[in-house]
Amino acid sequence: MGSEIDHSPMNSAWVWTGGRILELDDGTLVVPVAGYLQAGWLSSGVLLSSDDGANWSFSVIGCGNPGNMMIFGEPAVAKMEDGGLVALMRTEDRVSEIVPGEPRGERTGLCRANSWDGGKTWSSPVETLTGSHGSVVQLPGGILLCGYHRAPRLALSSDGGRSWYANMLWVTEKPRTDWGWYTSVEVVDQTTALALIKEMQTPNTIQACLLYRRP
Repeated sequence: MGSEIDHSPMNSAWVWTGGRILELDDGTLVVPVAGYLQAGWLSSGVLLSSDDGANWSFSVIGCGNPGNMMIFGEPAVAKMEDGGLVALMRTEDRVSEIVPGEPRGERTGLCRANSWDGGKTWSSPVETLTGSHGSVVQLPGGILLCGYHRAPRLALSSDGGRSWYANMLWVTEKPRTDWGWYTSVEVVDQTTALALIKEMQTPNTIQACLLYRRP
């Protein structure tokens, strides 16, 4: 990944978890990664390079630690038409004892964060969708498309991920069945998007779904 990486904040292994690698308009490369800033507390961030991968810097998106009792993993990042970035991260609550009326202990799903400086800094993560392992892309016209699972779904957002609508199940016959995981969504052309998902129980099987925008 180049000749030099500033790895000073990282005290353990950091890995790419399948999120789309982006190239911004100014040539900056953005690679979503997950790993540990503190032992036992998974965090998410991005690696950034402005010189075609010769050198890299690191930026935290979601920091897992005993203070917030949350972990953040499997980040996915999308580039928006207004120049901003939106990140979705799988989260898990690590509170062991649930107190009535206290939200900690029941927090789960996908959290969203935004960057307006090319990924150098990020807003505080906020809950956005109930599910895990999201893939996100902006469609022509500015709508965000997100694929995620438990159960496998596709959702749309017109406000940069703050809210979601048309939350569609892949399979309606058994809506609670968690039959697939690790969705990937991509833009095909101005009116078409593609969603792929791996079947959980059937080896070497991937399902594909084409989505069309009506004129």
